[in-house]
Amino acid sequence: MLEDLRALVEFAQAGSIAGAADRLFRTPSAITRQVQRLEAALGAELLDRSVKPPRLNSLGSKVLEQARDLLQRTEALKSLTSSDAEPHGLLRIGLAHALAEGTLIEPIQALTFVQGAAGNLDGDWKSLGDNTTADSRTNGRALG
Repeated sequence: MLEDLRALVEFAQAGSIAGAADRLFRTPSAITRQVQRLEAALGAELLDRSVKPPRLNSLGSKVLEQARDLLQRTEALKSLTSSDAEPHGLLRIGLAHALAEGTLIEPIQALTFVQGAAGNLDGDWKSLGDNTTADSRTNGRALG
């Protein structure tokens, strides 16, 4: 149904079945079938076919508004789970004491500071072999 809604939105933006077909890289008959399938699913006609080219009727305009909103929300939902999304949450790193003494602490602080500045990632790290934990939320100061 989402693809059928997308066809309706593209039809409205293009102003014709052929224009929607061009925008969606489909044939005009495929767009016509999608709109007809949407009409069947909703149990109502969405286009005024008494005029050439067909145009949205009043119900079609209302459905179009809801379709745009639904498609935007669907894209927002997809972006939440996208592998391209920025990391967020808490990053915990445990290091051997020798590595914690300068070798990796600065890169880790830089990572958590840059991400933390955007509000998406907090981090804390612990040097194994002592009881010192640094927390990026305290700008890397040691926590006891």
